[in-house]
Amino acid sequence: MPGNMSFKNFLARREIKERVKVIEKNLSNLIPVSLKNPTGVKAKQAKFEDINNNNNSETYCVFRTRQTRLLKWVIASYLFYNDFLSAEWSKKDENKKICIELQGEGEKSTDIKYKLTIFLTTGTIQVQGNNITSFNDDFDNLKMCTDTINLSTDEESDDDTRLIDLDDNTVIDIEVEVEGEKIVVEAIKQADINIREINGVETVDMKDITPTETMDKNATKLKEVFDNENTPTKLKEVIAIQPQNTSNEKQSQNKKMMKLQNESLEEDNQVTREDISKLNNKLNKLETTICDLMDKIKENNNINTSGNENNLCENEVRKLRAEKKERIAFVLEQGNKIKTLQCEIEHQRTLLSSKNREIEGLNETMSTKSNSILESEREIKSMKNKVKDQEMIEKKLTCKNEEIEALTEKLSEKTMLLLKKEDEIFDLTVQCKKLSDSDTAPFTQVKGKKQNTDSGNGETKPNEISIESRSSDTKDDRPKVKILGSSILAHVDPSRMYGFNTTMEQAYTIQQAKGKLENMKDKPDVIIYQVLSNDVKSESDDNIMESMEELVQLTETLKEDSKIILSLPPPRKDDAKWNVRQRALNARLEARYHDKSNVVCSSNENLGYNGHPNAKFYRDDVHINMQGTKILCANILNTLRNMFGLPHPRRNSNDRPNNWPNRYDQPRFNGRPTNYEQTRSRNNSFRSRKY
Repeated sequence: MPGNMSFKNFLARREIKERVKVIEKNLSNLIPVSLKNPTGVKAKQAKFEDINNNNNSETYCVFRTRQTRLLKWVIASYLFYNDFLSAEWSKKDENKKICIELQGEGEKSTDIKYKLTIFLTTGTIQVQGNNITSFNDDFDNLKMCTDTINLSTDEESDDDTRLIDLDDNTVIDIEVEVEGEKIVVEAIKQADINIREINGVETVDMKDITPTETMDKNATKLKEVFDNENTPTKLKEVIAIQPQNTSNEKQSQNKKMMKLQNESLEEDNQVTREDISKLNNKLNKLETTICDLMDKIKENNNINTSGNENNLCENEVRKLRAEKKERIAFVLEQGNKIKTLQCEIEHQRTLLSSKNREIEGLNETMSTKSNSILESEREIKSMKNKVKDQEMIEKKLTCKNEEIEALTEKLSEKTMLLLKKEDEIFDLTVQCKKLSDSDTAPFTQVKGKKQNTDSGNGETKPNEISIESRSSDTKDDRPKVKILGSSILAHVDPSRMYGFNTTMEQAYTIQQAKGKLENMKDKPDVIIYQVLSNDVKSESDDNIMESMEELVQLTETLKEDSKIILSLPPPRKDDAKWNVRQRALNARLEARYHDKSNVVCSSNENLGYNGHPNAKFYRDDVHINMQGTKILCANILNTLRNMFGLPHPRRNSNDRPNNWPNRYDQPRFNGRPTNYEQTRSRNNSFRSRKY
């Protein structure tokens, strides 16, 4: 703050106008073309350049301004806080806002009195702080400065009113230097000319005084002033010092200008020319004002002669002027109030439009929610109808399931009877085969499984085929079969492999099978090996093939009359790589012993699909369950029957129930066998058909 100078006098200084231009040039690019609507609740309810608002508190106040006045408020804040109060602007300023922090005085100079923030995008000015009451006085100064800057920018291009300062209520003293002497002249306010004394001469200023148009008229008036006896001597001295536009003076000035142009730079020359032009303009205005003053002096002398009447007229004129000033001030005040009311009306309209938009949005959400509720009710109704339909369907299904269960029970009973009959037929065919092979074999009596009832005595006796017995001794002529295998054969029951005298021993690897073979005392007709599945985990493919060839050669050496069946391992799921190797070994074994009559490979690929195991035949990833065991044994029985030329039992696929009989036989898939099927021809003879 420069001394104890008031802010009003501070604005009356001559360098303020240039300062305003510099600030406006630096900050004009921050002002947007149009302002946005504020988003805050308090900012929306703020008044136009008025801090008397219900939302304001002891620590907070906010007001708004227009886009045309936003730059003026920024310049006024810069002049008041930075230049007048020497307060620093915040270094955290952005393009969207300007912050000024005003600190306290004295011991608590570090404390912040309040913080003023100007939001450039919305035109909102916000003040926050504990000492917000001190902003009330500062607000009046800021608003006065803003109004003054607005007037000064409008008058900036007016040369006739350039003598008027920023306030328009004070008079500036102009110093004119002519030939080393200074002349002090008071510039007369254009809006109101009062009676004043200039250099000891009392003058009367009238309203609507205009400067003379030509210098000739001024010269004649100056001459009259010198000729008048009543003109004071001081005024004559001032006028005498007034420079005359003679040709000699112009030449001297031109010479001086030439010297200055040679000595200084181009920028200094331009400044000098501007100063000279300003000086000439001021001199011309001085001449016109002096001439006008002399005219008024004459009129004043004439008025003094009129006496008291003229004094009354002057008093009335003064009263009229005062009334006119009051009216003008009242009109201006009413105009400002109208502008503020218009801004408030616009603000209320924006608030109303925003509320209407919110109401429309709420109506839309209500409509969408009501539609969703209706749709949900429809869905609930449809779901209830579906539940009712489902209950009806479940009732029908339960009835059908009961009927199916009853039918399946009847079907199982019929199939059991049919299987018993087929077993009797199979036993008879085996007996016939034995009788046809050797005439020396004794006749035996074949008893059926179903007992017949004697019609006469009511006693039951078995079905008999009356064949005279040649010998009472019975002999087991079934082929002897020896099975050596791993844990895959855990569920195999050798006694249920009808038609063959079967025994089984455990051999988990190829080496164990060799040991069992070396210790074997009996001589079976067929030796079946179910190994290789455990050797895949530890041995290579070539080693396994070499071991299998050694096992076959050892069997041919020790058991010359025994035939060999290699039951190939079924698909596995525990390791995909082991499964691929196992399938490759199966293919190599089939190719190796394809042309050898005493060695046959029994494939178990029907336990899976496309080389992958079927889950319903396995109890884990490697071992088969009871149903899988039936299929594996059926594969072995088919190979044995083909090897010995025995007929295959006929099975009717349409009458076969889901639960297989307690007998190892040929497996069925989709109502048809895998390898062979015994079909009956038209003349009721058996024949074999391969698929």
